[in-house]
Amino acid sequence: MKKVMSNKLVIALYIFPALFIILGLGYGPMILSGYYGMLDWNGISLPEFIGLDNYMSLLTDLKFRDSAWHSFLLAFFSTLSLAGYLVISLILSGKIKGTDTLRKIYLIPMLMSSVAIAQLWIKIYNPITGC
Repeated sequence: MKKVMSNKLVIALYIFPALFIILGLGYGPMILSGYYGMLDWNGISLPEFIGLDNYMSLLTDLKFRDSAWHSFLLAFFSTLSLAGYLVISLILSGKIKGTDTLRKIYLIPMLMSSVAIAQLWIKIYNPITGC
């Protein structure tokens, strides 16, 4: 095995499929999107190269700025909540005093929502008073 892995051609043959997939399916569409962004093209007619005009109008559009800001806030708070969930799970998995109480406090809302949904379905499918 050591003799095979020391051969540069074998190493290149092992790396080529992954490199092809990464370049073809990862970076290729990004490069094409950047190129298509520099065209005045509706996808049917002949494309006309206009340079960075589309990107300049995008940066001056207030709706784009608002949507970019909201996307940033969503990503930031999603990451922040994920970090919070990780801290809670680390605390609950440890042998710290009071983790049983914290587990109960953490799990009761999940159980209560399941019970509430079950009660709603029981009332909906009630043969006398249900829908």
